[in-house]
Amino acid sequence: NHDGGGGGGNGGGGGGGAEGAGGLKDLSNVLDPNKVVAGGFSFGAATAGLAASTDEAGKPCTKYCAAVLIDGWWHIALKKAKVNVDLPRQAHERGIAIPSLFIGSDEFQGYADLKDGTDRLQAKVPDKSVHVMSGTHHGNFMDAIWWLPKWVTCNLGFSGKTVDPHQTYAEFVGMVADFVDERADRASAK
Repeated sequence: NHDGGGGGGNGGGGGGGAEGAGGLKDLSNVLDPNKVVAGGFSFGAATAGLAASTDEAGKPCTKYCAAVLIDGWWHIALKKAKVNVDLPRQAHERGIAIPSLFIGSDEFQGYADLKDGTDRLQAKVPDKSVHVMSGTHHGNFMDAIWWLPKWVTCNLGFSGKTVDPHQTYAEFVGMVADFVDERADRASAK
């Protein structure tokens, strides 16, 4: 079935997605590889940090022009289970040599082991911008704040009680957009 519709075949079904014949090649015509940014939130930030880390030979990552790392799990400490580890290990050992934006919550700053792990990683990132958003919780960076009434997100501790969750979300998205635009422009100028 090569018409992009129906099921089966290598395209899997659906109408003409990227997995269909020539789909990925078509993307290469519209994506500038010099403007691709690795990004993630929470454990996704750690995953993006791993993807953006310097390789085993000490060479900077060349797959991405920058990294956006939002409220990442850079350290796990579970005292009862005797777990105390920096995540991802490769990023902590090798560093991240591409420009990186770190946005964090006040909540995560309150966990000493997590804060220390974050500080250790950031020390190995020479070109970085670091922002800790005052009054925020980890949940302030999730799109779920738009699904629930503000009184629910604030009173149940999902987002900070002293900040407007919608305003905070808009502010952090603006920081990301500005950072990505600046880094993409810089990468294009090379």
